[in-house]
Amino acid sequence: MKKVLVVEDSRFFSRILVEEIRARGFFEPYLAQNFEEAKKLLDDEKDFFAAILDMVIPGAENGEVVDLALERGVPPIVLTGRDDKGFKQRISSKDIVDYVIKESIEDIMYAVNLLERIGSNHTFKVLVVDDSRTFRSYVEHLLKLHLFQVITASNGQEALDVLEKEPDVGLVITDYNMPVMDGLELTKRLRRLYKKESLALIVISSSDAEDNASRFLKFGANDYIHKPFTQEEFFSRIYLNIENIQHISRIRALNQTLEAINDYNVIEQKKARHKQKNIVVNELGGDHHWKVRAFYKAADILSGDSYSIHKKEDGSIIAYLIDGMGHGILPSLTSFAVAANIRQFINHTPTFERLGERLIEALREILDDEEQLSYTIFYISPDRKQISYTIGGMYPAYIRDGGTLIPLKANSLPILNFTPGITIGTVAVEAFEGLLMYSDGLTEEEFGIEEASPEAIIRNPENFDRVVAHLSGKKTEDDVSMIMLEYQP
Repeated sequence: MKKVLVVEDSRFFSRILVEEIRARGFFEPYLAQNFEEAKKLLDDEKDFFAAILDMVIPGAENGEVVDLALERGVPPIVLTGRDDKGFKQRISSKDIVDYVIKESIEDIMYAVNLLERIGSNHTFKVLVVDDSRTFRSYVEHLLKLHLFQVITASNGQEALDVLEKEPDVGLVITDYNMPVMDGLELTKRLRRLYKKESLALIVISSSDAEDNASRFLKFGANDYIHKPFTQEEFFSRIYLNIENIQHISRIRALNQTLEAINDYNVIEQKKARHKQKNIVVNELGGDHHWKVRAFYKAADILSGDSYSIHKKEDGSIIAYLIDGMGHGILPSLTSFAVAANIRQFINHTPTFERLGERLIEALREILDDEEQLSYTIFYISPDRKQISYTIGGMYPAYIRDGGTLIPLKANSLPILNFTPGITIGTVAVEAFEGLLMYSDGLTEEEFGIEEASPEAIIRNPENFDRVVAHLSGKKTEDDVSMIMLEYQP
């Protein structure tokens, strides 16, 4: 923890200063409320990193505490209530970090933010390029007041040589008119090597040419400062440009982290997708009387749809299609859970009605508060003469009976975690030929052909294959599932 001297006689402001400095997590504040306390702390405690000082305190009404801190080698940030020109000139002539006109909480926060900035400056390298030793030394002195690491060069070529040895320089401050290589050529060369967001470049020049600033900015300078300039303007521009490149750096680091997380999630979802496909059951595969056509396509990696076809011990058939609300992991987990429960109940429930009751009981524990499940579940008797069904929140399913189409509309609402029960409907069939179930992703897809309608698909199985060919190679807005059972005596 870096030690920070705080000298402030106002209890209100001193409490805020101490709390805010400590909250940053990098500093330990030491508070003095008069000149003698400040002197004692500077005598007793060594290695103060910086100080935030009120100019007028008991025992030092003329700013003596500022001179005391400077004598001890402690960089001061000065708080003051004065805002006259004479005072600004006098205080700016001292080697202070900055002065803050103390009027509100925001001013106190500015001082603490500045403290935090200079706390990180010791790791930030600035290259100053100017052929004038006097001006070069002046800029170096200003930067060192804010604890930057400073390197100097006398022309553009020297600057390039320095950057080759010091690749972690974050800011270049350059003059325009220099021998060997001037500032404009240096700007062009630097932008071939470094992007604006990785190396900031500020030009300082006394040239009166009207187009100078625009020329430098056009060739890649981040900023342009006219001589003469005030210390406040200088540091405002410095920090604005440093914060810009640091902000971009943080965004890039965050993007890299997010990309790594996304890559991991995609891999995990693909593994889950493989497992999800494996929960699909078709127990009619070995029966030559039955033909099952199925199309099962997820809009994303995982699907909220799921289906299976089970053949019970008595020869009856249970076929279902479920459609979880939304996309992503939650509906896919719901589909896993529903499939697991149906598989568990299917051979241990005497009636189709009891299967529905047990499924509702299980789903009350599975579904989230606002989650809902649309579904189509069919029971086909062993002789295929009686079809029982429950449809909740789905479009009509279709039965083909001796060439006649029987649409079966929804007779129940989608299942929520408070749904009390489901309705079972029954249809008598003379010559069962086929059954079509589908999720709403099919009807939401734009085909532009009559053959893609559910009625056309169940009437002519070749249309099923046409729809599959159309959907297989394209991105769909929703999960699409179609299951058609055909019986051939």
